[in-house]
Amino acid sequence: MKRKKKEKRAREKMEAQADSVLPPQVDAPLPKVEKLPRFAEAKPRRLARVKEACAYGKISRTHLYRRLRDQTIKGYKLGSRTMIDLDSIDSMNESLRPWTPRDG
Repeated sequence: MKRKKKEKRAREKMEAQADSVLPPQVDAPLPKVEKLPRFAEAKPRRLARVKEACAYGKISRTHLYRRLRDQTIKGYKLGSRTMIDLDSIDSMNESLRPWTPRDG
């Protein structure tokens, strides 16, 4: 019998504490929040290792590092790895002037 009374008092005490902690309910509509750009909606970078980037761009390793130095190609460090932005290789190839034969 005492156990039930203790449990009932404890339950009432917890309910009273919960009522004092919770804020009063408000029926007002929530304000509109403008949608922020999501990280997932950003264009993902196409990154590759040096060896893969050389194969992709059909350029030598030396040429790739030369272009990294003059900042024609973008590179990033991921730990100890150098990752190459493949989009920058595409833009480098697009900026090349076309070959024209010599008048002979």
